[in-house]
Amino acid sequence: MQKLVAAASIFLFSLSATIAQTQAPTLQQALNQLQNTLSSHGSRASAGYIRRFEPREFRDCKISYELVPQLGPDHQGYIPDTQRVTFQLTDLDPSRVTLFAGKSGTYSVGFRTLDQKQAIETRYARESHTFGEAYFSNSQTLTVTNKSAAEDVKMNLTQAIKLCQ
Repeated sequence: MQKLVAAASIFLFSLSATIAQTQAPTLQQALNQLQNTLSSHGSRASAGYIRRFEPREFRDCKISYELVPQLGPDHQGYIPDTQRVTFQLTDLDPSRVTLFAGKSGTYSVGFRTLDQKQAIETRYARESHTFGEAYFSNSQTLTVTNKSAAEDVKMNLTQAIKLCQ
């Protein structure tokens, strides 16, 4: 009887481990979900213009995106530069991905590099795709339109970082 119970326990443990493995997202699934959430909830209005989130690369432990400003229908005047952000997930610290409430109902997910390494590249362009000199930092934020989207971004970004390490 004890052998039967032990065999059943081993089988159940093996089965639950297999189920957990099949339910855990792959790197590309986590990156796809992150890209979809940011594409749907990463654009926002600010000071008379809209910063539209445009994904560029979400694969192989690399993320690159642009925040492209557009004038609102009733706004004239200054338009900020397009901002391109690029980083390797291997440079990020999964324990330093944070969620916090922002201004006017938005939420932000912040992330930092391992050992404060200056590895997050940001470039700016006044005209379409004429990006200037690269600036490097050790942190960045992704702003989204609601808390649920921010929680999804935090979860998928953290998962993708862990899968890349």
